Amino acid sequence: MTFKQNQLWGNEELLYKHILKLSPYSFQAHNNLGRFYAENGREEEALKEYQLAVKFRDDFFLAHRNIAYIYIQMERLEESIEKNQEILKKFPEIETEEKAEIHNLMGTSYAALKRYKDALEQFRLALSLKPDFTSVHFNIAKLYLQQGKTRESVEEILLILNLDIKPADLLNSLKPTLDEYLEIIRTKKSMMNVLLELGILFSKYNHYDMAEQAFKEAINLEPEYADAYYNLGALYFRTGDIVLARRMFKEALRLNPSNTYAKEWLIKTQRLAR
Repeated sequence: MTFKQNQLWGNEELLYKHILKLSPYSFQAHNNLGRFYAENGREEEALKEYQLAVKFRDDFFLAHRNIAYIYIQMERLEESIEKNQEILKKFPEIETEEKAEIHNLMGTSYAALKRYKDALEQFRLALSLKPDFTSVHFNIAKLYLQQGKTRESVEEILLILNLDIKPADLLNSLKPTLDEYLEIIRTKKSMMNVLLELGILFSKYNHYDMAEQAFKEAINLEPEYADAYYNLGALYFRTGDIVLARRMFKEALRLNPSNTYAKEWLIKTQRLAR
């Protein structure tokens, strides 16, 4: 392989441009070049490449979807909604999970435009297609918060945990307080962080079953979430299950070897296991 060839293979942009020089109608190369531009903050160039991809292959679903995504990146929300509506009509045979994601994207766009009724409708459609779509519940909770519907916001988050007690009854009968829940929803930017903080909050009030469920849901959402394993280990230690605690601390350390707290707790569990 020549030095020039090595340069091409080591630089994505040069590689795709080289392919397009040889095959200017390659819809895949246009899409890949667009993806490279999008990942590097070059949205206008990305959009042009995606549009060329669909020009040369109109039934190329991935490029159509990427156009909808790049419109969101560019804050051209109305155009993203229109594109997603077009995709649903054009590709009725796509996977159920893809359809759910499209409805979720439309919901986030409507929410940003403060079209709350339309946003909620899209989020509910997403959940009807994929009931375990956790991030949609998070989006609905944020939507309710935007409208000042604080109880509804908290209840939507609690639905994710599939608790034996109804969310409304939990809010009425037990601590944590409404304000404590709201602080988590307001300040955390991802569902897995919300679940982690819920687990910690439930542990604070000795609701160990609910704390365990929250930590497990966080791990289900992100299987390599070291902090969730660590906190689950601390919960098991607190409830006397040393074997499970050790297992969780070991996993936390595998994922994050610099976690000094997990190291200390693992040593404690080893002593107790002797």
